[in-house]
Amino acid sequence: MNASAESDIERLIRSFLEFETHHDLFSVRIRGHCFWDHIRYAVFYECVYSIHSFRDPRMLRPHDYIREAWSLARALVGELLTSARSYDILVVNYDRRVVIEGKNRNAHMYPFIQELAGAYSVLLVDATLLHQTDDEAYPCRILRFRPFHLLDRLKSLRVRYDARERAVMASLGEAIRQELGVTVDVHGLARSVYALQLEKYRRYRRVFQKYRPRLVVYADDASMKGALEAARELGIPTVELQHSLVSFLNVLCNYPEDSRARAAAIVPDHVFTYGEYWTNEFRSPVKIVPVGFPYLEERLADASPSRADRERNIMVIGMFFEKEILVQITLELARLLPEHRILYKLRSDDYEGWRGRYPRALQETPNVTVIDSDAVSLFEYFTMCAYQIGTNSGALYEGLAFDLTTFVVKAGWYAEMNALIEGGHAFLVSGAAEIAEKVRAGARPPHRLNRDSLFKSDSRKRIRAAIDSILAGTT
Repeated sequence: MNASAESDIERLIRSFLEFETHHDLFSVRIRGHCFWDHIRYAVFYECVYSIHSFRDPRMLRPHDYIREAWSLARALVGELLTSARSYDILVVNYDRRVVIEGKNRNAHMYPFIQELAGAYSVLLVDATLLHQTDDEAYPCRILRFRPFHLLDRLKSLRVRYDARERAVMASLGEAIRQELGVTVDVHGLARSVYALQLEKYRRYRRVFQKYRPRLVVYADDASMKGALEAARELGIPTVELQHSLVSFLNVLCNYPEDSRARAAAIVPDHVFTYGEYWTNEFRSPVKIVPVGFPYLEERLADASPSRADRERNIMVIGMFFEKEILVQITLELARLLPEHRILYKLRSDDYEGWRGRYPRALQETPNVTVIDSDAVSLFEYFTMCAYQIGTNSGALYEGLAFDLTTFVVKAGWYAEMNALIEGGHAFLVSGAAEIAEKVRAGARPPHRLNRDSLFKSDSRKRIRAAIDSILAGTT
């Protein structure tokens, strides 16, 4: 893609990487830690939000803690009274729940733990903030991290910076304003994001010292820098599990080529990816190990034969930034293809109260169905559909594994799908009319993407072999 065709987001990421290299920001240390790598994700999204005029909603409110005060206190006391012991693997959970064997479990962590718990001692640090995890949901001990998150958040509010540190932050904020064109309150991020990461660093260091894991495994939700630092200092190897779409627009896995930046980067030792397709999407100093995605592989194995009416069902993968254009396309397609059923899949964090935020037409159009719960898995819906539409969701890749004809809408962050588009594996479209024309014609992209390249088979065996190798010190 030539420079003139670059989107605003593509230009931003390139400017951002050049900016942090030019100012040698990875050399800036405050309170003994690499200040920039702890806040760069937050800074980047301040720039993104300025482009989209958007703010991420708060995900955990004070009344959530108040409502759960008793369970939080019980978990806190229980952990303080638990004796120290060693574990082979410490797994940090995150918020992505699906129903597996009748219980809400994490789509990535549960298969991983289930496969390894018989051979290794495993401790699950349940760091999820949006949901409570069932005591019987995992075949291992669960350490409830939510009360410690609250304590660390409160402690982080007390952090104050001296005049020299504030001057560094002010200078950085001014450089961002001049070169990236965005006003960012760096001191404010230092008091919120950075201060909390330092508390998490101390917390995880204490947890690691108490339980002495030989390996730490996690999926990166942008809150793990403190934990990674603590593990590195204690000589504990780390593994990140790929859990979604990865591309050059993701700053968590995209670092400058500069050797000083890469030496200071707070990154895992290994990344377990879905398949070889993703290897070049990680632009950071990590070792890539393609292993697959067990949950997806097992759902594919369980998938029932294609339904007779599959060709009449179209899935739209909803997003936050591109919501308006995707809703518009949904309604227009419903009009252009009255014999088809359009399923609009909301993001899970958009389920609550969505009717007050979306046009009434989305609710009232007869051949449009809004998916606003996880009662039926997304993968089951994929078996019902022949087509999918979206901009830049990891779900589109999962849909490809179910052989859905894929339309990438040229809006927002669509450039994350460049490899699919340029490889002829998906159609790039601007609106509903193009999609309707191709659906009527039964068109398919010119090249089919090898599923094993995207999502390797025998994923559980591959995970076991990779973990055996790391713990044996041969990787």
